[in-house]
Amino acid sequence: MEKAKAWHESRRSKQEAALERLQKKKESFENSGQKKHWGDLILSNAHLLGASAGKDGSNFLECVDYQSGATVQIKIDPKKSAQANAAHYYDLYKKEVSGAEELATEIELAKRKLAALDKAYQEILNEKNPVRIEQLLRKDSAPKQKQKKTHPGLDYTVNGWYILVGRDANENDELLRHHVKGNDMWLHTRDCPGGYVFIKYRAGKTIPLEILLDAGNLAVYFSKARSNGKADLYYTEVKHLRRAKNGPKGLVLPSHEKNLCVTLDSARLKRLEMDRQGDEL
Repeated sequence: MEKAKAWHESRRSKQEAALERLQKKKESFENSGQKKHWGDLILSNAHLLGASAGKDGSNFLECVDYQSGATVQIKIDPKKSAQANAAHYYDLYKKEVSGAEELATEIELAKRKLAALDKAYQEILNEKNPVRIEQLLRKDSAPKQKQKKTHPGLDYTVNGWYILVGRDANENDELLRHHVKGNDMWLHTRDCPGGYVFIKYRAGKTIPLEILLDAGNLAVYFSKARSNGKADLYYTEVKHLRRAKNGPKGLVLPSHEKNLCVTLDSARLKRLEMDRQGDEL
């Protein structure tokens, strides 16, 4: 029990510190809306830019804030136009908003890790068999690289639906050969290299649109179409795939396929990743 207490305190201290760092970082993004407001002020006072900045070489635009009525100074680049200076602040605003969204996901995951740690410790406290306690501690402290993995690639469980993702030709081929069956659904980007995504078949169930969109987003994300932000996909059941004769490893030719156009949804991808990591706790 002393060993269990030390294990819990050590793990909790590290995870609490990580959570505190994330929360402090989030605080730095709380005024991100001010960046957008500065951009708006620069554009609405573009006629003052030359007088207050360009002529005297000042790095600040002095103007009246139409929201507060106070006189403010906004840092600018006097060599750039009002539009370019405003665009700079708009870009900062977008980055901070995006960063705040990512941090919210990371903070939620960190909280879930703390809760899972406390639950594991409570399970140890409730256990009376010292051999079982030792087993629980050994299981948690086993290096991740020594934990057996039953399949290649990534997996996601969403509302009872199991999704498998291959990220390269080797993983695609291995999943096709050993981990999927004829009634499982296969998705892949059209005319673009990428990973194979499979939705495992559930007897008597039709794949909901939301699950199809989850899988479609993963197919685009793990392909070379990711940088475009969207792609056309085709999907069909595994039994309608035929291996290409003398083709590259994992290459298949589909039939009976349907089309799906997917635009990457960052919120959907973050939710999928958070759920996947939560399942690993």
